[in-house]
Amino acid sequence: MKAAELALTEQERSTLQGWMRAGKTERRRHFRARVILELDRGGSNAEVAKRCGTREATISKWRGRFASSRLAGLEDAPRSGKPPRYDEATARRILRALDETPPEGYARWNGRLLARRLKDVSQAQVWRCCASTASRWSGGAAGASAPIPASRRRLPTSSGSICSRRRMRWCCRSTKSLTSRPWSAPRAA
Repeated sequence: MKAAELALTEQERSTLQGWMRAGKTERRRHFRARVILELDRGGSNAEVAKRCGTREATISKWRGRFASSRLAGLEDAPRSGKPPRYDEATARRILRALDETPPEGYARWNGRLLARRLKDVSQAQVWRCCASTASRWSGGAAGASAPIPASRRRLPTSSGSICSRRRMRWCCRSTKSLTSRPWSAPRAA
């Protein structure tokens, strides 16, 4: 199979050289620009692969992508990613379940109880949904959801950040002694 011919326009050449000269260009974009410029100088895929320190298959890939889509072909191709497990309907089910009365013996719902009640939703997803709803209610995204009923407006507070700050202050205080001395001073025996 014959390799695709590359005939760079002056504008494409200057763009690629600009990518090569720029100090903030991503490494992968810099590499792709170098490959195309080396191919423009001439030579086979094997020769260019040797000059760029890569495999022939890589050179062939970027030659083909550039030949078919020009500069746009040097961008990353879109990736599908993992399909979402939960959708908006699941979030609505979680919020509807919160409006129901909690099981006997409990004053209010928590993530574990809701996950057990819904059966097909993980505890982490319950917390994620409640946290995103709380941020929308507090002004995270204006008008993104219906207002939260007054019965659910009190969110459980986390003392983790408070404790970590207290510990940090305590640690800083404990390292300072009343008889501090400069590092260069000799130690008393």
